[in-house]
Amino acid sequence: MKPLVLCILGMLLVLPGVGDAGNPGPKARQELLGLGACVGGTRAGKPCVDGFDCDDERGAPGTCSTRVADVAIRGTLTLISDKDAGRWEDTSTTPETKDASGNVVPTDFSRSTLTVILEFTRGDRGFAFAETFKDLGDYANSALKIDCKGFCVPTWRDPAVENRIATPSVEGDDGGGGGGGGGGGGASTPGIRIAWATPPPAIGAALVDALGLPAGATPFLEVVNTTTIFDHARTQDPLATVRRLKVTIRALLPAAVPQATR
Repeated sequence: MKPLVLCILGMLLVLPGVGDAGNPGPKARQELLGLGACVGGTRAGKPCVDGFDCDDERGAPGTCSTRVADVAIRGTLTLISDKDAGRWEDTSTTPETKDASGNVVPTDFSRSTLTVILEFTRGDRGFAFAETFKDLGDYANSALKIDCKGFCVPTWRDPAVENRIATPSVEGDDGGGGGGGGGGGGASTPGIRIAWATPPPAIGAALVDALGLPAGATPFLEVVNTTTIFDHARTQDPLATVRRLKVTIRALLPAAVPQATR
């Protein structure tokens, strides 16, 4: 199974505070994206995406050595999480319990799935890239102090189970629609808060082609906000939970390669 990398802000590009419910910030961003650094100024040597990261109103600004493609496209990222995936006629549900961190998780991860869909328009052409993941397993990273158990997206601190996807991350992020559910009410920790992310490998390769980027470019997503949560995470609900996010699609260029446009 190919790894899915969706960093929570503080993570895909940052998760401090509430973001800790998913991923760490600058250090994860630097590891996953291979960022350059600020040159000159009071923030010299700090990882950066663009010149704004090197600004410091208390001192001289620096410049950023990271090469960002001249691409910024709005799109929609949809996460569909199901704890009860099965055969067409199967409406049975999976019991849940709490793990050592207080997350509500299925007692059996073998039926858990996570589908990632990225949709956007470029010019007069629409695009939709999607993949479904199962058997994600555990993820540990001592450098980032992550030891996730069960159904883990690389760099997420907690499992990417349906209850977590359904749980609002901050006050006011209460989504809409969806009926029943219970993700928000049943969780003892804040929900995911994705601020930036690198797409799964196959979606990343499709983005490089669709955007006319050079080989070696690294697409990433900057999450604008969660637009809707359709919560079906209640234990006795066999339907999947859907979470939609508005994103901006950007990309880093490989060193010493000119930008390509299409």
